[in-house]
Amino acid sequence: MSKLRSEDVRNVALIGHNDSGKTSLAEALLFKAKATNRLGQVGEGTTVFDFDPEEKERKVSIDLGVAFAFHDGKQIHLLDAPGYSEFCAEAVSALHAAETALLCVHAASGVTVNTRKMWKLARERGVALAVCVNKLDYPNSDFPKVVESVRETFGRECVPVMLPVGSGDGLRGIASLLGPGDSVPGEFAALAEEAREKLMEIDDALLEKYLEGSEVAPEEVARALPAAIRGGRVVPILCASVEKDAGVGECLDFIARFLPSPVDAGPRSGENPEKKEPVQRAPSPDQPFSAQVFKAVADPFVGRLCYLRVYSGRIRGDQNLFNARTGKESRIGKFFRPFGREERACPEAFAGEIVCVTKVDDLLIGDTVCDPRNPIRYPAPAFPTPMVGLAVEPESQKDLARLSESLAKMAESDPSLRV
Repeated sequence: MSKLRSEDVRNVALIGHNDSGKTSLAEALLFKAKATNRLGQVGEGTTVFDFDPEEKERKVSIDLGVAFAFHDGKQIHLLDAPGYSEFCAEAVSALHAAETALLCVHAASGVTVNTRKMWKLARERGVALAVCVNKLDYPNSDFPKVVESVRETFGRECVPVMLPVGSGDGLRGIASLLGPGDSVPGEFAALAEEAREKLMEIDDALLEKYLEGSEVAPEEVARALPAAIRGGRVVPILCASVEKDAGVGECLDFIARFLPSPVDAGPRSGENPEKKEPVQRAPSPDQPFSAQVFKAVADPFVGRLCYLRVYSGRIRGDQNLFNARTGKESRIGKFFRPFGREERACPEAFAGEIVCVTKVDDLLIGDTVCDPRNPIRYPAPAFPTPMVGLAVEPESQKDLARLSESLAKMAESDPSLRV
């Protein structure tokens, strides 16, 4: 890859209800971008994202998985969050590190309770949103019905930008509403016309031209779309089927072309921990370094593993990390880009990227690491309050210390667990 900039990065959190195909879609996006040489399968336990033995056995996502790919001159970080409500803290972590939430909805079962919950979390975090109607190859899939359900539930700003050609086992491909009009399947002509009219409203100049009766070219809509997505004026509805290899490439192109970068998201606000004054950092490699821990794991092989989202400046593997909470510096053990379980070496990372560091024992989820000469502390993610309480007792008194230590490690890795 040629030298990338912060504006070339895309951080996308895949969220949604369980069994909406998030992991399969993320896996297919990696494969389509040639980041992997084979398409992993959830049922076979061969995906990049679900590598924990429990995930492989149960065939569901339990932890947040992170990987990256390069496509069309962009570096795309995919954060695959579990869909079960019991693990929603992982989705909170993912949304804290992303500029966009891609909400996956099952083409047959449609909007569910957890779909609404994930939408609410994304709105509270203030990230851009896109919807993907997934698993269109299912026998009972009904794209128009799901689209209408999405729009009734989340608002009329949700607009299809893709349409399926065929349905169920007869799915033949995906048509884009941002391309020539003759590519739209006839059975969706009314839906396509309504969507195109709605897309005119994303920009005042487009709307004025449309109301005057002038023809608006698809390229004009495409140019106005990124700003409209960033501003929440439109929530694009994509569609895909991993099984049929339909829409995956189109979704990948859409992510690279239209979804916001860290630069588009603008400066991040925090506080100077010494002066207790508000301060901001622009998402630029030229700014003083700052990053935040959004995930931590007690790994039996590498020790404490922390995932950092870099918000400004640059970080190298040979530098010390200054913790704004403790006021102390620590040396990094290992420094790499996460690709599921794999450790991908990198000499440095710049504003917008996601990296891992190991053996920095005093780092907790939500901690800010920064340049000690220009300290800043970002607000920590707000995790859900636990709803169930349990008492745990050791079998014998000699096990008490080990039990306490194990519970403490679990709580450090899962902020929704209170001990």
